Amino acid sequence: MSIVGTVLKTFVKELLGKGSLRSYSQDGEDALIVSILKSKKGVYVDVGAYHPTLYSNTYALYKRGWSGIVIDPNDAFKPLYSIWRPRDTFVASGVGSVKECRPYFEFKDGAYNTFDATIAEKTKQKRYPDFLKETTRPIMPLRDIMSANGVTKVDLLNIDVEGLEEEVLSSYDWSILPKLIVVEDNNFTFGGLSSSPLFTQLTARGYVPVACTPRTLFFVLENQVV
Repeated sequence: MSIVGTVLKTFVKELLGKGSLRSYSQDGEDALIVSILKSKKGVYVDVGAYHPTLYSNTYALYKRGWSGIVIDPNDAFKPLYSIWRPRDTFVASGVGSVKECRPYFEFKDGAYNTFDATIAEKTKQKRYPDFLKETTRPIMPLRDIMSANGVTKVDLLNIDVEGLEEEVLSSYDWSILPKLIVVEDNNFTFGGLSSSPLFTQLTARGYVPVACTPRTLFFVLENQVV
């Protein structure tokens, strides 16, 4: 093919988005998810889903035909999901070990909102983002949310909850094994991965790490590793 032909072909591919993936995640997690799962359609449970497109690990999958349960304590996102992701079921709740209401710390940038008082205090000491208010929001075990919404299959379990990741995993219905678990862990290091409580919890259930980004770990079942 001539140089002109190559240039035109490249231009058309760029225009149509062929051979490339637009990432909506904070650190490109969705590109890894698509690469690992390879499925055209599937079911996700997204805990701490936040905005339907911004920093989303599941929006790229939604655009490919996936759907699932998206969970976030900020009910202001519900109308946004109804517009941009109508196939998904939005659940306005936090996730934890028991059904209760807990203090919820809100910041100007909602990505920093948390139920974890320690993390909230650390965030307050930073220049960004500004702290807005402390409210009270409901929390439910993940297994109860799944049961209430008829979830019987999970291809992707995505967890990003600013400090409650261990509690979320403990509240999951482990009779339904996800193909891939993607969980935020701001404390892991490459040299000390085995000391991560999330690593310990998931490897005990037969999962092994297959990838990571600067703040996120990816696990699949050991017998599914290619």
